[in-house]
Amino acid sequence: TRLSFSKDWSFYLLVHTEFTPNAVDQYSCRVKHVTLDKPKIVKWDRDH
Repeated sequence: TRLSFSKDWSFYLLVHTEFTPNAVDQYSCRVKHVTLDKPKIVKWDRDH
């Protein structure tokens, strides 16, 4: 995890993990942000 601040004190958080994907598992990322009405779920696939 890495938290970075801009000069105006806005920030972003980068989170990563290592894993070995396989053909049957499904992966997604849950994003919470003040600009979103509700958390966003993004499904990962081979091309994205």
